[in-house]
Amino acid sequence: MIVRQLVLAASDAIMVFLAFLAAYTIRFHSGWIPLVHEVPPLTWYTQPLAIVVLIYLLFFRSVGLYALEQVRYLRTEFGRVAHGTTLASITLMALSFLYRDTSYSRVVVALAWGLTTCLVIVGRLGVCRWLIRSQPVLRLLIIGTGPTAAQLAARIQGQEGYRIIGAIRSPGTQAVLPGIPLLGEMDDLPAWVGRRTADEVIVAEPALSRAQVMALINQCEQALVQFRMVPDTLELLTTQSGAHHLDGIPFLGLRESPLNDPWNRFAKRALDLTVAITGLLLTAPLWGLVAWAVRRDSPGPTLYLQKRIGQDGRSFTIVKFRTMRVGAEAETGPVWTTPEDARCTRVGRWLRRWNLDELPQLLNVLRGDMSLVGPRPERPHFVRQFKQEIPRYMARHRIRSGITGWAQVHGFRGDTSIETRTQYDLYYLEHWSLWLDCKILWRSLTAVRNAY
Repeated sequence: MIVRQLVLAASDAIMVFLAFLAAYTIRFHSGWIPLVHEVPPLTWYTQPLAIVVLIYLLFFRSVGLYALEQVRYLRTEFGRVAHGTTLASITLMALSFLYRDTSYSRVVVALAWGLTTCLVIVGRLGVCRWLIRSQPVLRLLIIGTGPTAAQLAARIQGQEGYRIIGAIRSPGTQAVLPGIPLLGEMDDLPAWVGRRTADEVIVAEPALSRAQVMALINQCEQALVQFRMVPDTLELLTTQSGAHHLDGIPFLGLRESPLNDPWNRFAKRALDLTVAITGLLLTAPLWGLVAWAVRRDSPGPTLYLQKRIGQDGRSFTIVKFRTMRVGAEAETGPVWTTPEDARCTRVGRWLRRWNLDELPQLLNVLRGDMSLVGPRPERPHFVRQFKQEIPRYMARHRIRSGITGWAQVHGFRGDTSIETRTQYDLYYLEHWSLWLDCKILWRSLTAVRNAY
């Protein structure tokens, strides 16, 4: 994803650079515009171009030009390009008034505005065509066979990068969508979603009840399938929604995480690697001491390996310092740790109290299984149980699991309410920022409530 965005940004940067060179040439060497003063050296305009290009790219990003889901339908991008170039040009015009060391031509900036808009669009026609073809085809399942669904299907079928795998018939009708397989009735939907044969489910049936819409949301989130709906039933959504467009067709879905942006994921990963490497170096002497204490306190290995469920429902092996006697769950099976748990060793109870048993998970962070901050990963047994009992529980698996999290620093860990913990995890998912991660990491240093 980031590579594709870098290609798109590189194309935009080249076009902005060429636009300013062309604007300089037209203004001072074409003879089309009378000269009032001597022709300024070209270097006056090329030296600050790196900053100029950066300003344009920042405004392009602010208007959503690097959201790859928008790249799939290029026709809606033209307005965004004009919007971004206008904002950047106004900013440059203002800066040229404030900067007094060199007198820059406002005509060059004005010409560059029009040329940049045209050249960026031309560049994107080629680059975006390549990006669309290089992206995996999104498989869509349409809910509904009425007029709204028919109009939607007709528009989608004209777009590259999409394939409609079928439709679920609207309740109480015999309608079908021309050229689209009918997969069954509403009762058949859970089976199709559970198979994960579709990447997105789009609800195009305005007559669905509130209960039906919420059931669809839960089914999609349990299967980690994207949920969208046409805006006719906006009032039925009980959670904050996010707006999306496909070639001018509006969609509504559950509010997406800022971590859907590859640049935000890159920034979070950079923070993870920096802190994890630093943490491993600083705590290296402590590892030897803890390992010696664990082995001396009870027989068995120093480290404890356990399967957990992480991002996108994938399992991975989590690494911790062993805090319980070997075979602690042989008789009971998977159970929560409780205060004064008899299975914990003396050293293990102390390690849990001060969160030192989590230190080896820095290795999970380096491997990319986990992040420093995120929803705590659970064992497969509990995930299968909770996703059936707790609405939106599986949504927390859309990002990497964390060593610590928003729920943990508020004391919701161990044998505490899973419903409340999920609410905190979803808040973190929808309100992520680097500052929030840093805040959670700082608070985690003293977060010992319910650490047992």
